[in-house]
Amino acid sequence: MPVNANILMNILENKESIFLSEGMHVFRYPVPAAMVGRTIAAAGIRSLTGSTVIAFEVIGKKEPTVLPAPDAVLAQGMTLIMIGSPEQEARCRELLRQ
Repeated sequence: MPVNANILMNILENKESIFLSEGMHVFRYPVPAAMVGRTIAAAGIRSLTGSTVIAFEVIGKKEPTVLPAPDAVLAQGMTLIMIGSPEQEARCRELLRQ
């Protein structure tokens, strides 16, 4: 695993929400049923919220997938790990609420 991915994994491990620097947070939200089967790009998370998906967790998989490709398909039981400002997190909460 590249050094930057190792650093990211250490930051993400077992944290619900992480404050990185002034105005930047890492946060998690489950994939809503309406987005299951769509790619990260097609779901429009970044364009609609300004947040960036930096990883995702899948139930039963030991390690999160870090820096997923835009064509990664969203699945039921998947949790997205994103980075953004508090305002961007609020937009994610609205978009991803089930």
